[in-house]
Amino acid sequence: MDRPSFFSDPLHAILLILAGLSGASSFIIGLIAVIKYKERAIPVFLTTLLGLFVILFGLGEILSPH
Repeated sequence: MDRPSFFSDPLHAILLILAGLSGASSFIIGLIAVIKYKERAIPVFLTTLLGLFVILFGLGEILSPH
């Protein structure tokens, strides 16, 4: 049986890519806010941490063979 690829359902693939980009951008924007503007709000730290997890997960999926 032929296994479906990631892009066999383009709508879900695009939504998943956009969700990953949103998480990665939350890390970058949160890091800029904390470092440059001295932001100390707890939600900023939480979204920055969540964005870091998204980036680490993405790197782990790319770098580790399975």
